[in-house]
Amino acid sequence: MLPSSSLRARWGEATHAQRITAVAIIATLCGLILLLGRTQRDGQEKVLRDQFHLPDDVAFVVMEHGSAKLRWPRLRATAQLSDAALASYVGGLDRVEIWRPTPLHYRGVSRIDAYGPGALTWRSERPPPAYGSDGMASGGIFADPDVQAIRRGRYFCFAVLPLDPGPPPADPRHRAVPCSDLPRGTDPVAVVQGALDLDRRALHMGV
Repeated sequence: MLPSSSLRARWGEATHAQRITAVAIIATLCGLILLLGRTQRDGQEKVLRDQFHLPDDVAFVVMEHGSAKLRWPRLRATAQLSDAALASYVGGLDRVEIWRPTPLHYRGVSRIDAYGPGALTWRSERPPPAYGSDGMASGGIFADPDVQAIRRGRYFCFAVLPLDPGPPPADPRHRAVPCSDLPRGTDPVAVVQGALDLDRRALHMGV
């Protein structure tokens, strides 16, 4: 790295046109970085909106995008619903035509070929923690203080597991099971979790 004095000297020696060109290049690069970041964030928000069939007019008040260094960062978000939006959303929780299989397109999942009974069901009980191959308990969003504090709520959770692949060059195949049916010692490819706080009108989501 050049000393700052050398950089100042070079800047002082540059012509007016060279300075304008340098500033334009820097501004363009900054714009591209911001655009790529916004595009990535929009794509991540769409993953959650699609999985939870959330209307576009429902605002995200919290969105955690995870580490930018990870190709598939963990996603966590909270959406705030109005009284009318909450009533509409609750009214659709048990409608199978709404809670149908939806492509996940995240964490390397290109498709989910099979859904176990109850995988897309909202429940009144918080799912139990999962125990992966490391033997440690993992609750995901259900361990968050805001979710733990829910007094009246509905809960949604399914885990994505690999299926035996078809003949090459077939894409990887996956199945979804309710989190309560996830075998102990199993590491899922992804877990989709939701907690609806009926008192605070908040929908907590995670992948």
